[in-house]
Amino acid sequence: MRIFINSLPKSGTNLVAKLIGNLGYQYSNKSIALSSLLGRYEVVKRLTRSACLRGGSVEVGLEINAAVSSAWLKRYLAKIPDEQYVTGHSAFSEHLWDMLLSLDYRVIQVIRNPYDVMLSYAKYFVEDVNSYYPTHGTLRDLTIDQRIRLIAEGGKLIDSPHYMRGIREVLRSQEGWFEEKGVLPVRFEDLVGPKGGGSKDKQRETIKRICSHLGIDEGRGEKVMDSLYGGTHTFRSGKIGSYTQSLEKKTLHLIREKLENVRFVAELGYLDEV
Repeated sequence: MRIFINSLPKSGTNLVAKLIGNLGYQYSNKSIALSSLLGRYEVVKRLTRSACLRGGSVEVGLEINAAVSSAWLKRYLAKIPDEQYVTGHSAFSEHLWDMLLSLDYRVIQVIRNPYDVMLSYAKYFVEDVNSYYPTHGTLRDLTIDQRIRLIAEGGKLIDSPHYMRGIREVLRSQEGWFEEKGVLPVRFEDLVGPKGGGSKDKQRETIKRICSHLGIDEGRGEKVMDSLYGGTHTFRSGKIGSYTQSLEKKTLHLIREKLENVRFVAELGYLDEV
């Protein structure tokens, strides 16, 4: 069995990955995301992974369109050894879901309060280490509230040929992951624990659900619970609700307006937390 851990960027993928690693699974160093086609080594990726190749395509991009060859993606996923995990920031499609099922993957879909996700994204992708990322140049030259508004509404990127999708469209591309019974949804806020502003009881219950989903003894999860917070390569603060102290009221209002018609966001309680 293999594992696919999926989320929006800056939603807590690495928190779940750290847990999975502590439970005995090894990281494959593979990912399915926008970066599967764009960004670093883009010319080579387009030559070997492009959707224009024969065999159909799979849309994997979230904030920017990025479709890869179906044949390439299936080979890519099939090469991952058992007892390893793949991370991702990928849109849902029946094609990708069927591919994962056929290759014996268990899927965990991570979700975090979209307000915190957008703030973390706006800060992370302007750092020099992310200069290769398609949204870096445009976001870098904006104030924090201007960045958030672009992420919320979408728009043409200034120094790039790509169009950035708004948060509503991005979130709706994730809806299918929450509708499949074989996918385990995990709220970042329920897993992060007291050090990140969460609850110990919710953290324990979430780890139990993950262990059950993967067929792992729950006692193993209990042993690694206190070591989860921090220590991953993209970790910044990992706190719940940091957006409340960072954004203007009109920016918060715009975000809420964009989120109100995304069904699973309301069902998971995020609109009630604002």
